[in-house]
Amino acid sequence: MKKLKQLFGIESSDEKIERLPQEMPDDEKKLITKIIEEFIAGAGGPYDWDWMITGPKESKEGELITYFCSSLDFVYPAEKKGHFCSPEGIQKLSELLAVIKNNEAESRSTFDFLQDFKQKADPDATGQRR
Repeated sequence: MKKLKQLFGIESSDEKIERLPQEMPDDEKKLITKIIEEFIAGAGGPYDWDWMITGPKESKEGELITYFCSSLDFVYPAEKKGHFCSPEGIQKLSELLAVIKNNEAESRSTFDFLQDFKQKADPDATGQRR
């Protein structure tokens, strides 16, 4: 199968992500920040959040943010019908937003914050999460 993928020039999403720069460019950072702020406030366009939970992004950080946002409803399920995730999930999203905005001032980078989340969110061998 690997030879077939090479023959046709097909890359896995992991291979594509690996080639991306680590840090978000300013335009991606501004857009992601705006969408997350509007989502927390219950505002924003009808497809903005869809873009957040799908790809592609311009950086590894952007891709990890996509993973984070698309996992919120799984890791922190909504308690009320019509909500995307629980209040705890919104709190985690607010924490991510603070880290993104203060990346230079924080001792913890956006990438580190997201890597920690990914490790906690991925099911372990028993199928349990968190």
